[in-house]
Amino acid sequence: ALTSAAVAALASAGTTTPHLREIVLGRCYQLYSQAAERQAAEAAAAGDSSGDADGEAVPAFDYDALDCAELWETLSAAFVDVDNLDTVTADYEPYYAAADYTTPRDRALFWSGTDWLSADFSGRGRRFFRMEDTPGGALMNGLLWCGNATEDGGLQVAAGTDCPFGEVDAETALWRGAMGSFWAGSSATFARHVRGDVTALMYGSRNRPAFRWESFFGTYELPSLTISQITSFHILLVRKIGESLAENCTHGSVPALVDALVERGVDPDTISCDDDSEVVRSLLCVDNANSRECEFASNVLVDNNAPPAGGCDPAGGAGSGCGWVVFAAVLGWVIAI
Repeated sequence: ALTSAAVAALASAGTTTPHLREIVLGRCYQLYSQAAERQAAEAAAAGDSSGDADGEAVPAFDYDALDCAELWETLSAAFVDVDNLDTVTADYEPYYAAADYTTPRDRALFWSGTDWLSADFSGRGRRFFRMEDTPGGALMNGLLWCGNATEDGGLQVAAGTDCPFGEVDAETALWRGAMGSFWAGSSATFARHVRGDVTALMYGSRNRPAFRWESFFGTYELPSLTISQITSFHILLVRKIGESLAENCTHGSVPALVDALVERGVDPDTISCDDDSEVVRSLLCVDNANSRECEFASNVLVDNNAPPAGGCDPAGGAGSGCGWVVFAAVLGWVIAI
């Protein structure tokens, strides 16, 4: 779910990351070891390695069969000794088939325009899993690479040269280029694997719609969802501290996203939207404590054994005096995890 800003940054970021093969191999051993431990723990917690909490089949990944050296060869075959723009997503299909893009049930996170927040919100796999948090995506996250058919080693490594992210093919409207086509295919592969409750984190305070068909989310992830595996879809429309939302859940581009989900087959009763999430705001306030928006109950001394002055009825809703207590609990939860 890369943004145009991220693409622009990558377009002039530099040449192939030095020691690319060694970095990928090291990451592979670490990422897949951690993923194997997580899968084993989840199977033990469920009490049955073949099912999840709802009794549905869990697509277990065979980590014992994975060979990191072979995975690198499968991956690099798509771009080594190949001029950058000659690499297309289909060249990575053997890698997508071999790599792990699975997520735990109910913890998949899509994002669009929220590169500034998505990693913190997901906790990089502690709370949610973005495509970049799966082993298949994390393996190359933050790296630069592109091939060159005329250089020794088959990679673009000459000083002063860049690895362009790629370009959209005028005829197919799909990405070409070692990096662009990789992330396009990774996005689609990730989307095919998500199951259960799904969350989308979208930026609603910019001069472009929060949902855009031409984004990675609109072009690759949304069309690739396996609808039969999805039980609900929750949209979080977010803003930065100090900004105002340019759209909300009922005005702007979100209704178009809802319509697209329904057209794909998602039950409309399972689609929800929040355009001012307290949890998101709490997370942002950790780094913006002095902002006026984040000055919650700053002069109140909390008695943990008694309700605040004026009484607090937890079931009383708005005006019950409990709002800041709920916020404190949420903020504590955000920091804790």
